[in-house]
Amino acid sequence: MRSKNMQISERAIINFFDSLDEEKETFRLSLDEVLKSEMIIIEEIGGEIVGIAGIRRHKMFPVLFIVVKSSFQGKGLGKKLLTTLHDVAKTKYSFIVLSVIKENMRAVNLFRKFGYVIFAEKDGSYFMVKPFNCIGRVVSKLLMLAGPVITSILLHLSY
Repeated sequence: MRSKNMQISERAIINFFDSLDEEKETFRLSLDEVLKSEMIIIEEIGGEIVGIAGIRRHKMFPVLFIVVKSSFQGKGLGKKLLTTLHDVAKTKYSFIVLSVIKENMRAVNLFRKFGYVIFAEKDGSYFMVKPFNCIGRVVSKLLMLAGPVITSILLHLSY
């Protein structure tokens, strides 16, 4: 099992995306959105990509996405992907945001363990932010104060 932060081929991402089954219910990004990401890391087992995480830009916000194949969930891969992603992201960003379906408590709890806080909720999703530095903490506070306004801008973050 290994995490990679590297140039990954478009074909490998397409193949991984095509291999997803029920994960597509909660991962609502299109393949095109994933391919336009600023950063993508992968988790492989036996040469097979079993999870990806990345950051894409939505308006002015760096937005995290993550998906692990259902047959590999609950084995610490999400934690591993987030750890690797955060190690790289904190050198490039002051904060990152995400949205997660409220009913996906496994993901909500994972994000909370990694320091994400809910700044708004709408249409069955939580909107969460993770600050990496002082500027990120200021942005985090502003997001919590302006939650409903910002949420209307970020509505299409859900994945």
